[in-house]
Amino acid sequence: AIIRISWYAYASHIHLLLPLVYINVKLSKASHLQRLFWVYGGFWAHMFQTAHRWAHFPPDQLSGPVLWLQSSGLILTHERHMFH
Repeated sequence: AIIRISWYAYASHIHLLLPLVYINVKLSKASHLQRLFWVYGGFWAHMFQTAHRWAHFPPDQLSGPVLWLQSSGLILTHERHMFH
């Protein structure tokens, strides 16, 4: 199912949390460092979701840059991910 839906639909559960994080940061009067943490964390949460989705695709359905990331060991390959 992961490879049959759009990336946006797959990552949308993260998008539901963004307004809550924003409100919490505003109400808590977060420092610049705390705000940076949440922006950085949001970016990497999206990157994780994207890399996880790619791990479900067979290699012949992925682009060259994604295959390079997988072959270099920076992100999980389809074969390795299917062990679980």
